[in-house]
Amino acid sequence: MKGYADYVKDGCARIMKEHHRPIVGKFLHGEERLGTTLSKTQKPERIRSVCSELVKVCPKVPLPEQEVRSKKDKCRACRGVVSDAMFVIRRSSLGELPTKTLKKKKLEVFDLLENLCVETYTRHDDLPDVYHEVCMDMWEADEEKMLEVLTQHANEEKVEEEERKAAASLCAQTFGYCAKKEM
Repeated sequence: MKGYADYVKDGCARIMKEHHRPIVGKFLHGEERLGTTLSKTQKPERIRSVCSELVKVCPKVPLPEQEVRSKKDKCRACRGVVSDAMFVIRRSSLGELPTKTLKKKKLEVFDLLENLCVETYTRHDDLPDVYHEVCMDMWEADEEKMLEVLTQHANEEKVEEEERKAAASLCAQTFGYCAKKEM
């Protein structure tokens, strides 16, 4: 669990202590298609089952208003990519840093987010290829802007507000995936 924030380590240890057998059972039973070939996996469904139904620490997702339903739904995919990136930063030890300090650690944040686009196949089961395409396009088009906005808005205290600001900045203003009214 190296690199994770202390609250994540503590929560994981507590949850595994209380629910070890059912959690391990979810991942041992059934054949897993690995997402190494940029294909859909069963991992999002299994994680959702554990987090939402077994330990009840996560909402059931994707919420209908966030679900990517077609290849043209790039605005929702962009918001999902921003949300994923913010989550990865928050759960890491970097997420515990003040925003001013985090802005100075862009290289570390870049390393942390290096696999973000490939991980869309293990995070999303509602058309993960759309998330992947949008994610790759965003990073290739302006990785510096991505890092600037993500580090600026990775404030743990105002998660939803900061995520909305980051998504508006990246998805509407920078990359044009969303109209301002969709934000």
